[in-house]
Amino acid sequence: MKTPKELVEAFIKDHFAWNASAHALAEQEADNSGDAMDEANRMYTESIIKVYCRDGFSGEAISFGSDALHEPGKEIIISEEISENQATIKTQHTSDWGFVSDFKYLLIRIEGEWLLESVDYIDAEGAYPSL
Repeated sequence: MKTPKELVEAFIKDHFAWNASAHALAEQEADNSGDAMDEANRMYTESIIKVYCRDGFSGEAISFGSDALHEPGKEIIISEEISENQATIKTQHTSDWGFVSDFKYLLIRIEGEWLLESVDYIDAEGAYPSL
């Protein structure tokens, strides 16, 4: 069983890989048919939602680009709070240009397994769902 910290670190790695693949598909799509977005959605569901979230979870619309929201080595865990069946992990991501983004991960434990319930981008104005 992965700990909440291990799950978040694995999510960051897998999200980064998905972002790179989705961005490459979009860059290669010459006809703007939408096929790249459809494939990016399918890949997101298979590699992120089905791996890290509870059955029946429906998240936000996908977002990807040349500068990934989550990246190993650039996103670090700054705090971790764990209770019996819930955990909150806060991270900071620093982009290549020095912009710092704060994220809050909410995890729940179902039948002994930790799963992501939400990932929010945090700024001075509030929290914005990004999972």
